[in-house]
Amino acid sequence: MTKALTAATTSDHRTDVTANATTVGIHTPCRPESADEAELEAAIKRLGIEYPVMSDPEGEAWQFYGAAGYPTRYLFNGDFRLADVHEGEGAYDETERAIQ
Repeated sequence: MTKALTAATTSDHRTDVTANATTVGIHTPCRPESADEAELEAAIKRLGIEYPVMSDPEGEAWQFYGAAGYPTRYLFNGDFRLADVHEGEGAYDETERAIQ
């Protein structure tokens, strides 16, 4: 089976044992007030997010992967190579097919 590492939005969170997929969030603030670590932690708790969320206040991951919009979803294959990208909401069926 292929491993998938997904940087995803909260609406697309899941852990699929059959596909051996893991969700990891990366928070890149779009405005100064959303860069506050305490605010990020509070939002994670308020939204009930149970998967790991990395803080990227300088936008390094955003720049590295060339993100152009919020949210952006990345799927990585078992070799941790970028396999698929989707920008914006939706594409849940396409994401499911890409994971399988």
